[in-house]
Amino acid sequence: EKLAAYLLLLSIFAFYAFGEEVDAPKKPAVSYLIFKDVCLEKELTQWDFDCIKFTFVKLIGYAIVFGASVVKVPQIINIIMAGGTLGLADNFFYSEALAYGTNFLYSYFKGQPFSAYGENFFLAFQAFILLGMLFHYNKERFSPQKTMGIILFFGIYFTILYTFKLPDGVWSFLYLACNPIIMFGRAEQVYTNHKNKHTGSLSFIMMFLFAGGNAARVFTTAEETQDPLMLCMMLLSLVINLMLVTQIILYWNNAPPKEKKEEQ
Repeated sequence: EKLAAYLLLLSIFAFYAFGEEVDAPKKPAVSYLIFKDVCLEKELTQWDFDCIKFTFVKLIGYAIVFGASVVKVPQIINIIMAGGTLGLADNFFYSEALAYGTNFLYSYFKGQPFSAYGENFFLAFQAFILLGMLFHYNKERFSPQKTMGIILFFGIYFTILYTFKLPDGVWSFLYLACNPIIMFGRAEQVYTNHKNKHTGSLSFIMMFLFAGGNAARVFTTAEETQDPLMLCMMLLSLVINLMLVTQIILYWNNAPPKEKKEEQ
């Protein structure tokens, strides 16, 4: 919560401190979502490497977006079956809701192709579902006032981002600020797993799909947007997701913390 408030204050400062808006990069004319217009004017046998690569990258991008629409469902099911969020760090929930929502709006207002960032919309939607589950299963820690305060923060934050025409420098700042937050949330989860020697309700399927999606997104980001900020954050995210996948495998047969206490 303090981290989120700090980000909001920095965002207000950045609104005045950073420079002018930059026009969105030119995008090639596209037909049927995945083909360049200039390529469709040629016979298929006359397609060059650039035409083939463009369509291939687009297909991977839309596959990532489609996969992201259900990637957190295994985590949601795990929490329902476990009847709680045992072993999951609170910041894991906060950071993802904040970062994915910001990432989506960043790419949307930068005019980037939907195939390069669309998964962020679905990830943000599912992250807010998980955040609601965190509140539901931990009512002893989240009073109605605290829950309402968190909801109000997210509401005000995203309303400001969507409503006001922010300078390009502010968007770059927010992207740089939010992605370390999600890294922090997942790094805290790595530490929690290490401390408990168990990964709680963390879903292996979800984290495996995240790692695979990150690896594919590194390639599509390099090809479609050439955005160094996005590429850097995708690489960092890939490393942390691989660490979480490794922990789930290592601690697979370990008993949860509660069970360990009962056995003693």
